[in-house]
Amino acid sequence: MVILLKSIIFQIVLAPYVFRRGWQLLPANKVVCITYTSVFVGQLIIYLTAFFGYDSLPQATIRPIALTGMAWSLLMMGMAIALFAYDIFSFANKKYHILSDKINLDSKKIRVLYFILLLAIAGILFGYGYYSFRQITITEQEIHINKRAGHIKDMRVAVVSDFHLGIFVDKATLKTYVDKIMEQQPDMILIVGDVIDYHLGTVVEQRMDEDLAMLKAPYGVYMINGNHEYMADDKEKMVWLQQFSNITYLRDSALLVNNAFYIVGRDDKKNEYREPISSITKDLDKSKPIILLNHQPHDLHEDVDAGADIALYGHTHNGQIFPYNLYINMVFEVGYGYKKKGNTHIYVSSGIGTSGPLCRIGTLTEILMLNIHFSE
Repeated sequence: MVILLKSIIFQIVLAPYVFRRGWQLLPANKVVCITYTSVFVGQLIIYLTAFFGYDSLPQATIRPIALTGMAWSLLMMGMAIALFAYDIFSFANKKYHILSDKINLDSKKIRVLYFILLLAIAGILFGYGYYSFRQITITEQEIHINKRAGHIKDMRVAVVSDFHLGIFVDKATLKTYVDKIMEQQPDMILIVGDVIDYHLGTVVEQRMDEDLAMLKAPYGVYMINGNHEYMADDKEKMVWLQQFSNITYLRDSALLVNNAFYIVGRDDKKNEYREPISSITKDLDKSKPIILLNHQPHDLHEDVDAGADIALYGHTHNGQIFPYNLYINMVFEVGYGYKKKGNTHIYVSSGIGTSGPLCRIGTLTEILMLNIHFSE
């Protein structure tokens, strides 16, 4: 619903601006004008159908509607930015004569060519973005921990975050993810939040529990909440997430695995009553390795001070679509990737799913494989 609300804003604010600029370029042809107008009106109808039918329409109906609407939102946003930039440059050119006087940016021919060029670029970027989303990258990261972990010398751990299961990331996509994770033959699987996108209903309808139940590893599968677990149907989601016999669901708790190392799962920051990380780890045997799962990469110093040897995060998607990743890396101490802070190995994953459009530009659809080496 939040995605749809944002998309409606695009329709109200951006679409009229793009419509008007395009209208100025149309020939005086009734059929062309009616067709052009019908496209914009049709997209508005699609939005309203998705908005009001989100909870009542079946997945098979709502998914193509929502995907079409999301693609249209991105198109309107990109077109509006590019057209506004053209207007600003045209104004500046009139005042400061940046270009030769032979080039008239107000001419209809140049504006038509620019408009067509924008549509072509948008089509190429959408195609590339969807292709990039479908390409799962396995990122290998070596980690050396100066602690013993019982009889375990080395461990290969699969880390995934941000499935965002629901309308966009559907059952077929989830199966692809699960198959790819299991291909890595991990010793342990860690799921770092945002398992469900928004409403639980579409996840249940598609029986996605069947696919998650296929995740298995010798040292277990562990999962925590992300901020999206709190966005809608939060109580129902958390009941659903606890049903899996193959997955240990952690909320502000720690578990000693094989008397060798700890897995600590912190609840998401959306829960204002969550326990301080120091309270969760205070009674742990710090001579054993501590692996912390914490969805949002805020206040990294707290996790370092709490004694985590490895701290794993998701949430940011590394911006998902360029240039938003530049902003992400300004806002967060670590917006994506690896950093060692004190004695803590930190990794923020780009995520395996997407929030909203099935599109990635300049970012990875990522499964992180940690090759952890303990002291002997």
